[in-house]
Amino acid sequence: MSICSKGPCCACPAMTGSPFAPCIDILCPNRYDSFIIIIQNHTALKEETALIPILAAVVLTWALCMPLHFYGKKQKNKVLSLSFKALPTIMAAMFAGYAALCLPASDDYAKLIFLGLCTCVFADVMLDIRFEIGGFLFFLGHVLYVLALSRYRVLSWWCLTVFVIAAAVLEIFVYRYREKVPARFILLGLHIYALALSALLAFSLPLPFLAPGSRSVLAASGAALFVVSDMTLCYNTVQKKPTLWHYISLGIYYTAQLLLGLSAGKPF
Repeated sequence: MSICSKGPCCACPAMTGSPFAPCIDILCPNRYDSFIIIIQNHTALKEETALIPILAAVVLTWALCMPLHFYGKKQKNKVLSLSFKALPTIMAAMFAGYAALCLPASDDYAKLIFLGLCTCVFADVMLDIRFEIGGFLFFLGHVLYVLALSRYRVLSWWCLTVFVIAAAVLEIFVYRYREKVPARFILLGLHIYALALSALLAFSLPLPFLAPGSRSVLAASGAALFVVSDMTLCYNTVQKKPTLWHYISLGIYYTAQLLLGLSAGKPF
């Protein structure tokens, strides 16, 4: 039997022989080491458990929602198609909503990201019903994302530099396909939308360098993928690419929304 350094006054397992004997003195080596191990195991288990709903959302998106969305679209079943088109964004909004409404450390960033994702859910549906309304809702969603990101970093030279570069690239991209746009007001809307995407990149891409942390990395990755998904969607639609190309583009979009949703629960 091991001897506790605190002597007979310490009611630890080393002195009593009982594993259930209380020990309130943290200087007792046996009990202190056990306490540290329990805390470490609990933290690791909590982190592993948190991954389960995230992995479930990814699997449901790629293996169920996307195939059923394209199947419903092929069968001209709008209810089926639009229901499963919106579901992955709803799941992303649920992650953000939990962080914004349930966690004690909730902040304005989480609430604005949650509102932006909710707006994008309606945009997902309306884009296939009335393109102009859906486009406006996506624009509004981007404005909410930019407002969320601006809560942490005021306008800086980094932001301005990224904005100018992104705006130049995106405006050239829109100008390249201007002849494919059916109406002038839609073309004007695309130019404004390109500026909103530029602002999103301007406030997000510098964050991992200016405010390193898990949230800034998730937010920057989500914003970048969002822009990539919009550009590939435009390209696939204009060039009339096969379904596989649209499948990949939509998958990028859902990944972007999920990353933004998860960023709501990760402090800088």
